Amino acid sequence: MSASTELAALKLEVAELKKQLAKQQRWIDDLKPFLSVQKPKGDKPNLHVQCSQIELRDANISGSFQAIFAAHEDGPFLWMNDRNDKLRLILKIEDDEPSIVLQSKEQKEAVLLNVNEPGGLGQVAVLAEGSPRAVMKAVADGHGAVSVVHEDGKVRACMCSSEHHGGEFLAVTPDMKTGIKITSDGPHGGAILVNHSNGKNGVAITCIEKVGVVVVSDRAGNPKSSLPDPKEI
Repeated sequence: MSASTELAALKLEVAELKKQLAKQQRWIDDLKPFLSVQKPKGDKPNLHVQCSQIELRDANISGSFQAIFAAHEDGPFLWMNDRNDKLRLILKIEDDEPSIVLQSKEQKEAVLLNVNEPGGLGQVAVLAEGSPRAVMKAVADGHGAVSVVHEDGKVRACMCSSEHHGGEFLAVTPDMKTGIKITSDGPHGGAILVNHSNGKNGVAITCIEKVGVVVVSDRAGNPKSSLPDPKEI
């Protein structure tokens, strides 16, 4: 090969290298807004990544992603999928209220955790096929409540408490009348109230100033007998 031929080949190689170098430089310039390296004095360098969305993909499955971590005008969110590309976990902050949602493989809510503002009131809900089944929540004024819910969304049992009134438990009949009430908010202690199916009180167990009392009433709620006899108190 003559010297002129070698020189021409070398020029072609140099031109190709310049093209590749320019391409890499453009790629680096595109990354500069998103990547930076900080070098704290006396410490190892730190790589900082700044972007609006990160997608995690399985390198062995084309077109499939397992998670998305993104920024949005309403707040950041994290989505995580299962092996079938079904959305199963949502973690987000929307309008300054954080929440976590766990979904079934049918894409229906199964567990919901969130904080209601203002007040920073936490809530945990457990669902079946998207329908509420139980809720535990903090309520304003220092109250707390745990509720068990039926398919129709109506509460069937509830346990609640407050600083000044103690705790209560309520069990509700299928036609939404109070069946049993247990409370610690009595003038002289706790009380247990068992009601007829019409919601009228049938049996009351409580305390008065000197003694415990049991009162039995008819279906209209009228007292019929008591222990001890009122005349003996």
